[in-house]
Amino acid sequence: MRHMPLFPKFCGMTLILLFSLGCGQTSFVPSGAAVDEGAVKFLYPVEVRGKFGYIDSSGAVIIAPQYDYVYEFSDRRALVRYGNYGPTGDFYFNDYGYINTRGEMVLKPDYREVKSFSCGLARVKDAVGLFRFSLWGYIDLTGAIAIPPSYDEVGDFHEGFAWVKIVKRFLFIELSSHYAFINTRGRIITDREFDMAGDFYEGYAPVVLGGKRGYIDTTGAIVIEPKYDQAFNFSEGLARVRLGPLWGYINTNGTFAIEPRYTLARNFSDSLALVVIGGKISFINRQGEVVIQTDCENALPFSEGLAAVEIGSQWGYMDRHGEIKIPPRFEVAEPFFHNRARVTVPGGTGYIDSAGAYVWKPTE
Repeated sequence: MRHMPLFPKFCGMTLILLFSLGCGQTSFVPSGAAVDEGAVKFLYPVEVRGKFGYIDSSGAVIIAPQYDYVYEFSDRRALVRYGNYGPTGDFYFNDYGYINTRGEMVLKPDYREVKSFSCGLARVKDAVGLFRFSLWGYIDLTGAIAIPPSYDEVGDFHEGFAWVKIVKRFLFIELSSHYAFINTRGRIITDREFDMAGDFYEGYAPVVLGGKRGYIDTTGAIVIEPKYDQAFNFSEGLARVRLGPLWGYINTNGTFAIEPRYTLARNFSDSLALVVIGGKISFINRQGEVVIQTDCENALPFSEGLAAVEIGSQWGYMDRHGEIKIPPRFEVAEPFFHNRARVTVPGGTGYIDSAGAYVWKPTE
């Protein structure tokens, strides 16, 4: 049985990778013959007896479970995969395509690897040149090549830009490599060569130069000099950065809004940020004041007024007053999105509403 991936653990806490907001906002669009393709609604993946499909927010099945793996809708397209078991009993994905908001297969590109759409472009990997190097490029919503495969690594487009890794070679020998940023036309936006690069959020992207982290703006100019040991994307006007062993938050001027004093920190969400002080998980406001202190073993940032918390090896949800709103009873609890959260119990995975009631009971 192949379960959809859950958020990875990081330093004893869950590392949140929320739904992409790359080009304004990623759409989750339900399908079905009666649905207007222009109407933006929301749709959630489900698994039933090893096959994946989609439901709407009421729990109604919109696309019947029929795929071996699915991804969220983005740009009104969803990547779906098919596979089968090999002679050793291992499962292999051997076919894929993109469905539209009516559940129709609209695109079946032929590449070594493909990813979901973002900003109207999807990453694809293909064998290129005399030596058949596997390189990444991008296709558009019609399947046409928008940016030819020419990069060893690429990111999804966010706010109209994507990071790429450029490798210079002599035959099979790698001479040098660096990171750059391209726009949706494939043009490099800056001549600066970076050691590493991240995604754009709120007009800024983290970069690495000489082992230190800073930020560039959408013109490619360095606006916050690389001086941090770690740096993440801006969220609600603040970015978490690390100097030495401690984390703090800077504003877009590169000034500390909250001085480094936390052993762990997460991005601001719902005007609160999860931090660890003295081994305890707390939530702070934008002034750095502790507004919620917890005794939980683990927690996720707030989303739609609720934060998942782990108490006694079970997950539930806490409100902004620090009170348990949904009692711990789940093995895994994910953030709320459009008033729905995916949860896992021994019987499988389902979706609940903000009151804790199931809109889709757990299935395997």
